[in-house]
Amino acid sequence: ALPLADLEKAVSGFDQVECPMTHHFSPGIYVRERFAKADTLIIGKRHRHDTMSILLQGTLSVYLDEGGAVKLLKAPCIWTTKARAKRMTYSHTDTILATIHPTEETDLEKLEEDLVIPEKEYLEQGGLK
Repeated sequence: ALPLADLEKAVSGFDQVECPMTHHFSPGIYVRERFAKADTLIIGKRHRHDTMSILLQGTLSVYLDEGGAVKLLKAPCIWTTKARAKRMTYSHTDTILATIHPTEETDLEKLEEDLVIPEKEYLEQGGLK
Protein backbone atom coordinates (compact mmCIF):
# COMPACT_ATOMS: atom_id res chain seq x y z
CA ALA A 1 0.00 0.00 0.00
CA LEU A 2 1.17 3.48 -0.84
CA PRO A 3 1.80 5.64 2.25
CA LEU A 4 -0.62 8.55 2.45
CA ALA A 5 2.24 11.06 2.27
CA ASP A 6 3.22 9.65 -1.15
CA LEU A 7 -0.39 9.60 -2.33
CA GLU A 8 -0.85 13.17 -1.13
CA LYS A 9 2.14 14.26 -3.24
CA ALA A 10 0.81 12.35 -6.25
CA VAL A 11 -2.59 14.08 -6.16
CA SER A 12 -1.36 17.54 -5.11
CA GLY A 13 -1.65 18.80 -8.70
CA PHE A 14 -5.29 17.74 -9.05
CA ASP A 15 -8.07 20.31 -9.03
CA GLN A 16 -9.04 21.16 -5.46
CA VAL A 17 -12.70 21.28 -4.47
CA GLU A 18 -14.35 23.13 -1.63
CA CYS A 19 -16.43 20.97 0.67
CA PRO A 20 -19.05 23.01 2.52
CA MET A 21 -18.60 22.97 6.29
CA THR A 22 -21.09 23.65 9.04
CA HIS A 23 -19.77 24.29 12.54
CA HIS A 24 -21.79 23.35 15.63
CA PHE A 25 -20.95 24.36 19.20
CA SER A 26 -22.30 23.16 22.53
CA PRO A 27 -20.72 23.45 26.00
CA GLY A 28 -17.48 21.45 25.80
CA ILE A 29 -18.14 20.11 22.29
CA TYR A 30 -17.29 21.22 18.75
CA VAL A 31 -18.79 19.35 15.80
CA ARG A 32 -17.56 19.97 12.27
CA GLU A 33 -19.98 18.78 9.61
CA ARG A 34 -18.62 18.36 6.07
CA PHE A 35 -20.53 17.77 2.86
CA ALA A 36 -18.68 16.09 -0.03
CA LYS A 37 -20.07 15.32 -3.47
CA ALA A 38 -19.82 11.85 -4.96
CA ASP A 39 -16.37 10.99 -6.39
CA THR A 40 -14.53 13.34 -4.01
CA LEU A 41 -11.18 12.24 -2.57
CA ILE A 42 -10.13 13.99 0.65
CA ILE A 43 -6.85 13.60 2.50
CA GLY A 44 -7.38 14.99 5.97
CA LYS A 45 -5.14 16.58 8.56
CA ARG A 46 -3.66 14.92 11.62
CA HIS A 47 -5.41 15.64 14.90
CA ARG A 48 -3.78 16.00 18.31
CA HIS A 49 -6.47 13.88 20.00
CA ASP A 50 -8.64 10.88 19.14
CA THR A 51 -11.53 12.02 16.95
CA MET A 52 -15.00 10.51 16.81
CA SER A 53 -16.58 10.56 13.36
CA ILE A 54 -20.19 10.02 12.36
CA LEU A 55 -21.13 9.30 8.76
CA LEU A 56 -24.61 10.81 8.57
CA GLN A 57 -25.33 10.28 4.88
CA GLY A 58 -23.89 8.29 1.99
CA THR A 59 -21.21 5.70 1.32
CA LEU A 60 -17.55 6.35 2.02
CA SER A 61 -14.28 4.45 1.79
CA VAL A 62 -11.84 5.33 4.58
CA TYR A 63 -8.10 4.64 4.61
CA LEU A 64 -6.12 5.27 7.80
CA ASP A 65 -2.34 5.38 7.75
CA GLU A 66 -2.35 3.82 11.23
CA GLY A 67 -3.48 0.42 9.94
CA GLY A 68 -3.31 0.51 6.17
CA ALA A 69 -6.72 -1.06 5.48
CA VAL A 70 -9.49 0.51 3.43
CA LYS A 71 -12.94 0.24 4.99
CA LEU A 72 -16.21 0.71 3.12
CA LEU A 73 -18.69 2.51 5.37
CA LYS A 74 -22.38 3.20 4.85
CA ALA A 75 -24.41 5.70 6.85
CA PRO A 76 -25.28 5.65 9.63
CA CYS A 77 -21.85 4.73 10.99
CA ILE A 78 -19.68 5.85 13.94
CA TRP A 79 -15.94 5.28 14.42
CA THR A 80 -12.92 6.75 16.17
CA THR A 81 -9.68 7.82 14.51
CA LYS A 82 -6.63 7.69 16.77
CA ALA A 83 -4.65 10.84 17.49
CA ARG A 84 -1.87 11.61 14.99
CA ALA A 85 -3.34 9.34 12.28
CA LYS A 86 -3.90 10.67 8.77
CA ARG A 87 -7.13 9.71 7.06
CA MET A 88 -8.16 9.60 3.41
CA THR A 89 -11.79 9.37 2.39
CA TYR A 90 -13.41 8.70 -0.97
CA SER A 91 -17.10 9.54 -1.32
CA HIS A 92 -18.87 6.98 -3.50
CA THR A 93 -22.07 9.02 -3.10
CA ASP A 94 -22.79 12.48 -1.74
CA THR A 95 -21.77 12.26 1.92
CA ILE A 96 -22.20 14.16 5.15
CA LEU A 97 -19.52 13.44 7.75
CA ALA A 98 -19.36 14.95 11.24
CA THR A 99 -16.27 14.94 13.46
CA ILE A 100 -16.61 15.56 17.18
CA HIS A 101 -13.98 17.32 19.29
CA PRO A 102 -13.91 18.05 23.05
CA THR A 103 -13.21 21.77 23.44
CA GLU A 104 -14.67 25.01 24.75
CA GLU A 105 -13.06 26.98 21.89
CA THR A 106 -15.36 28.57 19.29
CA ASP A 107 -12.87 30.61 17.23
CA LEU A 108 -12.29 28.62 14.01
CA GLU A 109 -8.67 29.74 13.53
CA LYS A 110 -7.83 28.89 17.14
CA LEU A 111 -9.62 25.54 16.78
CA GLU A 112 -7.41 24.64 13.81
CA GLU A 113 -4.32 25.50 15.84
CA ASP A 114 -5.53 23.57 18.90
CA LEU A 115 -6.79 20.45 17.11
CA VAL A 116 -4.49 19.92 14.12
CA ILE A 117 -0.84 18.85 14.04
CA PRO A 118 1.01 20.55 11.16
CA GLU A 119 2.79 17.94 9.04
CA LYS A 120 6.21 19.49 9.75
CA GLU A 121 5.62 19.26 13.51
CA TYR A 122 4.42 15.66 13.13
CA LEU A 123 7.60 14.65 11.27
CA GLU A 124 9.84 16.49 13.75
CA GLN A 125 8.18 14.50 16.57
CA GLY A 126 9.00 11.20 14.88
CA GLY A 127 5.69 10.35 13.19
CA LEU A 128 3.15 7.88 14.59
CA LYS A 129 3.99 6.80 18.12
